[in-house]
Amino acid sequence: MNLIEEKQLEGIPVFPLPDFVLFPNTLVPFHIFEPRYVQMMEDCLAGSRLVAITGLLPGWESDYYGNPPIHRVGCVGKVVNEERLDGGRLNIYVHGLARVSLREPHVEQSYRTARGVLLPDYPLGNPDQGWAKEERLRSVASELRQVLGQGGEPLGKVLMHSDGISPLTFRLSSLLLTDPTQRQAILELRDPKERCNRLVEHLGRLVLQLVGSKRLGELAMTRH
Repeated sequence: MNLIEEKQLEGIPVFPLPDFVLFPNTLVPFHIFEPRYVQMMEDCLAGSRLVAITGLLPGWESDYYGNPPIHRVGCVGKVVNEERLDGGRLNIYVHGLARVSLREPHVEQSYRTARGVLLPDYPLGNPDQGWAKEERLRSVASELRQVLGQGGEPLGKVLMHSDGISPLTFRLSSLLLTDPTQRQAILELRDPKERCNRLVEHLGRLVLQLVGSKRLGELAMTRH
């Protein structure tokens, strides 16, 4: 069941950000200070409270204050909380709702709008396969949580409160992936089983690196 409908995505405001990807099923804070985006957010709050967040393509620096090219796959989110600050600035929280393709972007006043087309995940097919993939991902994520110790508390919360393969993969990606290119690739993957596969590989490497570093540290201490 979709949280939004296609008709709500006609002329949706676009908030492009360098090196950032918003995922569905996540809650992210933003500080809005640039005049054009303050205006965009005021218009958003006065309307549906929906905004499309997407990344800027490489080379954006030379035309940032113009209209640099953007990734055409982004995430529509809803502003669920806002705080107005001095000078017109705002602090907001955006809840990611759905992946979208952004069509026909154009400048509306001082900011861009576009027509959003929903890009839902592909069906899982065999439910048992989907369940097995999810359980494998949970297992590797739990290993990582153990290795991290107290630093793994946010990861534990994600595992506890994520019901289903799609929310789990998106929330783990938001928490653990730092490379913008990798994050964008995961967002664009519509097969949740393949997202599981990639995350299992990534988390597995993290576990090996952290365990290896820990062992090297313990070895160094025994030599003193």
